[in-house]
Amino acid sequence: MAANVKQLLASLSGLGGTPKDQADRYRGVLDNIVKATGIELVEGLQSFVESIVNENVSLVISRQLLTDVGTHLTKLPDDVSKAVSHFTLDKVQPRVVSFEEQV
Repeated sequence: MAANVKQLLASLSGLGGTPKDQADRYRGVLDNIVKATGIELVEGLQSFVESIVNENVSLVISRQLLTDVGTHLTKLPDDVSKAVSHFTLDKVQPRVVSFEEQV
């Protein structure tokens, strides 16, 4: 599943459209990822986070999608939530100034 998610996310970054359309496409992928379990869930979420914090994705969209990920994390098992949260913090760190400037 992780390989499929990575391919799908890579294809999304190349598609155009309005920010709303882009965010909706990413949300569709996120909804499919959270249906997985175990390691597939962790790897899928990590791939998703890595994709959305990439500089090719608009900061506005990244922030919205990170909020969505955070909402899903509260509903997941603690071990999954913790692993993905730590991964997310590591990935967001290089762009933290950009995220702070938007607040």
